Amino acid sequence: MPSTLLHSFSGVVFWRSYKTSSLSARNGELSLTACLVLVNLPDFDILPRLLFGLPVKHGLYTHNFFFAALVAIFWGLWPGKGSLFCLPVFALVSLHLLLDFMGGPHLGVHSSHGVPLFYPFYAAKISSPLTFFPGPIHRGWASLFSLHNIAVLFYESLVIGVILTLWRVCLKALGRRSPSYSQNN
Repeated sequence: MPSTLLHSFSGVVFWRSYKTSSLSARNGELSLTACLVLVNLPDFDILPRLLFGLPVKHGLYTHNFFFAALVAIFWGLWPGKGSLFCLPVFALVSLHLLLDFMGGPHLGVHSSHGVPLFYPFYAAKISSPLTFFPGPIHRGWASLFSLHNIAVLFYESLVIGVILTLWRVCLKALGRRSPSYSQNN
């Protein structure tokens, strides 16, 4: 499963490419913060284990489309949002699920860890036949700063760098400029 770095990067890309009234605010940083929280929300179930040592099963209750739909509905019920179901919120949480779906113990043609995408209706984890992201180990505080996790962050940083470079090359080939940040983002 990818690290918070890669999930956050996908949230920033989503924020930059898909702005809608339900995610945007007068303050661009506020909408960016909302995207970062929403795309990382499924991993918040790690916190009880890290902070209090509670034996919480990571990924079961928060890594499925049912959870994504609940978050989207609650977002839509928030005063002033005006929508019962917020599709961009569902997409952001589901983006996390997609990245985790492609994460496994070894890169390449190896089955991924799998994600219980249809829990609570179908509890089995669904795995990708290819693993694109090795993912960090998060068993406790000591593992967070392990050599393995540092290598994972380095790998993900390289992947992000390659994606951004390809994006800029494609934009340049098409004769377009990369969107710039402005005060009203």
